[in-house]
Amino acid sequence: MIDVELDRFKAEIKIEDYAASLGYFRDAHGSGRRFTVLRHPDGDKVLVTVGSDGHGVFRSERSDSRSGSIVDFVQRQNGCSLGSARVALRAFLGKPSSSILPKTNPAEIAAQVDPDHCYQQTAAVWNAAQWNPAPAYLLSRGLAPATLADPIFRDCYRVDRNGNVLFPHHDTGGMCGYERRGPDCKAFGKDTRRGLWRSANLWEATTTEIVICEAPIDAMSHYQLYGGSLAYVATGGSMGNRQLDLLGLLFKRATRDNRVWITCGMDNDPPGESMFQQIALIAPGKVHRLTPIGKDWNADLVYCNRENE
Repeated sequence: MIDVELDRFKAEIKIEDYAASLGYFRDAHGSGRRFTVLRHPDGDKVLVTVGSDGHGVFRSERSDSRSGSIVDFVQRQNGCSLGSARVALRAFLGKPSSSILPKTNPAEIAAQVDPDHCYQQTAAVWNAAQWNPAPAYLLSRGLAPATLADPIFRDCYRVDRNGNVLFPHHDTGGMCGYERRGPDCKAFGKDTRRGLWRSANLWEATTTEIVICEAPIDAMSHYQLYGGSLAYVATGGSMGNRQLDLLGLLFKRATRDNRVWITCGMDNDPPGESMFQQIALIAPGKVHRLTPIGKDWNADLVYCNRENE
């Protein structure tokens, strides 16, 4: 039996436009003449092309491997019945393309405007460095070998030929920059961009809490002091709009995975409190403020180490 309404949905509503309203954006690098690649900030990826009937069809790159028309896409995204999909698509009919949400991920605007040099530069420096489970500089900051060799920090730092420690920053495009730390060195990589440093267990199922710190060393210090099923993110100091965008994407994914316990562990000073207020404004739920006794978590760790000598 021919269903006139479903045929109209398929003919008049583009999958790309509906997907854009859900936050999907066009992957310019993966798309080609025959198909368009759409990505979502949560990591989902779908391929859209034209079917044999002249209407748009999609194919999921997720484990569900679903495919089909705009109707199937709505059912997949909303987990709804055919009747509910009809209601959603009726509300979408007639919307001009100019009223549809932009098809560019806001967090990736800078990456699309700027050349890929920051990724290439970061990769070159990172690949020239080596993994060292007990670098002298981090040991001098009171971090124990057991902490540094813990799997959650595996390859989350490397050591360059001068003995300085590199902490990589990531954005939605990959490793975009790095911090360089040493006894006489505190700098951010030339021609690279700030993103977020993260522990290796950020999205593991066993993680129950995400702690946001200012510096990777603070994150490691907090873990040595308190342990637990914690994952860490560090901003590398004060935050710009780009880092706030990345934190916003992180919060969305944490909410989707029902891992909503977010703790802000910024420094115990006015700038740290200001950063906490910035984060609280963009978080989908309540953010818990955890304040070190001293200026930061590394200062607390050094104090505890001295007390235990």
